[in-house]
Amino acid sequence: MRTGKFFAAVVMLCLCFMIIEPVQAGTEEKSTELTTQIPDEHLVNLDIGKHGSVTVDGKKYTGKQEIKVRRLEAQTYQVKPDSGYQADKVLYDGKTVKLTDSTYTAEAIYEDGLTLKVTFIKEKASVLGSSSKNTASKSNAAKTGDTADSVTWFLALFLSVAACVMLSGWKENRKLKK
Repeated sequence: MRTGKFFAAVVMLCLCFMIIEPVQAGTEEKSTELTTQIPDEHLVNLDIGKHGSVTVDGKKYTGKQEIKVRRLEAQTYQVKPDSGYQADKVLYDGKTVKLTDSTYTAEAIYEDGLTLKVTFIKEKASVLGSSSKNTASKSNAAKTGDTADSVTWFLALFLSVAACVMLSGWKENRKLKK
């Protein structure tokens, strides 16, 4: 038993010494110089579906293209669907983004390989009518309010509370038996 404790103490002392005293590879001082180039621009992939275009810095793009954008600057993309179409999905770096006035502004760009993907769909026909009568069928009519009666909700609440009380009592009984 004493031998085991002595051995453990010696190992601990060795570990502490290794942590406190760094290993020296040699006495010569050597230096290493690392250099890198930071680009002024980054590449962004545009994947613009049929029936629309995207304007970046005043230049209109369609189809699949790769463009250069300034590093660490926010980039604005103006989405313009063709007549009779609307933007369907807009993805930036794989995430759905929301257009504001047909525009998306990306945060400062600091890497290559980002992708803006835009798809377009035909505009839905709007219902125009001068009739003041409601012509919607019952199945298409908007429904509001809660159709469940209050007795059903009260019963559900009562049963939930009763179940919680019973479970807490059961747990207390188990603790007392131990």
